[in-house]
Amino acid sequence: MPNWCHNKLTVTHDDDVMLDMFVNAYMAGTMCSQFLPQPLDVQDVAGWRVANWGQKWDLGCGRYEEYGLKPTVVDNEASVSFYSAWQPPLGVYERLVVLGFDVQASYFEPGAGFAGIWSNGEDNLYEGDIEDLPASLVNEYGYDVEEMEEEKM
Repeated sequence: MPNWCHNKLTVTHDDDVMLDMFVNAYMAGTMCSQFLPQPLDVQDVAGWRVANWGQKWDLGCGRYEEYGLKPTVVDNEASVSFYSAWQPPLGVYERLVVLGFDVQASYFEPGAGFAGIWSNGEDNLYEGDIEDLPASLVNEYGYDVEEMEEEKM
């Protein structure tokens, strides 16, 4: 069983077709494969996905709604929140930028002790004990730093 990484992602695009494609892929649970398709001749599927997507499984709220919330769409911006296994899908974020999306994301993995903010290719990763992580990121995901510290004692 993986550690679950909490993710919040906001994308914008000037082309409504591209934004609709993102929303539809996310709703179908095919966000990764829609924008960074796996070649047909890959022998080690899980290995390719981890190396290219940062994930073993595709993402979105499609088949497994408990892993992702439905998107909020306003004008040319879509915001989603989802769980991913072990780490955020940075390879997919990079591909979205190449396709003209503005990508703003944050992530928090409490089990492994890391959190970060990803903005159009720049990843600000923080690692360490819970008190070493920015409280704003920890709190954004509904965790209370002081309460988590008390539980450790």
